[in-house]
Amino acid sequence: MEEKENTQFVTTVIDKINNRETAKSCEVYVDSSPPFTTANLNSRLVDGTKWMRKGERVEFIATDNGAGVKAIYYKINGNEWKKYEMPIVLEKENYSIEFYSEDNIGNIEARQYLNLSVDSSPPKIKILSPKKQCFYVAGREVMHLLGNTNNIFIIGKTFIQVEAVDESRVDELNIYIDGKLKFKKIGEKTEWIWNERAFGKHSIKVEAKDLFENSVSEELDIWVFNII
Repeated sequence: MEEKENTQFVTTVIDKINNRETAKSCEVYVDSSPPFTTANLNSRLVDGTKWMRKGERVEFIATDNGAGVKAIYYKINGNEWKKYEMPIVLEKENYSIEFYSEDNIGNIEARQYLNLSVDSSPPKIKILSPKKQCFYVAGREVMHLLGNTNNIFIIGKTFIQVEAVDESRVDELNIYIDGKLKFKKIGEKTEWIWNERAFGKHSIKVEAKDLFENSVSEELDIWVFNII
């Protein structure tokens, strides 16, 4: 039988004396197409890698225009195949997921592949300047202080250098002076000059955030004399 979306058969029975049965019809639907499965997820693409936050879910949705979807199957990191029944919660660092669907008459979808990396930790951050146990004049380090002190003394403007790294990507660097946000930048490194009238002890706080709002901060106390 030639494959079409549907075929109608009409039958009737006639006996030897020409009595004729009322015609009966039967419609047969032909389904030769497999289902199609879509992975529903909230990922961010960075340098060809799909990143997701730890604890987020991957959901599979299958559709079929013929006999209907029988089941979705998947396996993770080369382990055994499982029937999909509920969303997959991401807890590990890396996932290699294979998946496919089958319809109610045995048409099977070609396998699909999904590779994911999970960002489960905040960035790492470092203040490069100013450094503890140092004395600065107009942004230049002029003396290293002896002893066990962690004090930082600055005359004039304060040059602040920060760098951060993250599993996925550092999305934001913030610099606070005495708890007030003074500077914001997208990226892994930044330099900023604090040049306001200031005397005495002040605090520098730097904060890094990644794509998924995981954050980390570091703080320094400085002694400043700046009359501008």
